Amino acid sequence: MTREGELTGLLGGGCFEADLSKLAESIFENKQSDIVFYDVRSPKDEIWELGLGCNGAVPISPQYLSTENDVSADK
Repeated sequence: MTREGELTGLLGGGCFEADLSKLAESIFENKQSDIVFYDVRSPKDEIWELGLGCNGAVPISPQYLSTENDVSADK
């Protein structure tokens, strides 16, 4: 996700992206990383109320990246 809200790829097939976009705003503002845990294992899917049937859980650790902390091999 870019600061402008542009996405490259999907993490949850659309399940988490809206929530992650909100989290990204905070990460860009504070320049701090965070960890979130999405759990859609409940048969009622009470959290998302989407009835997606994903039946899974995933921890996601969005990281603040900038040219100052770029660790890619392309330098």
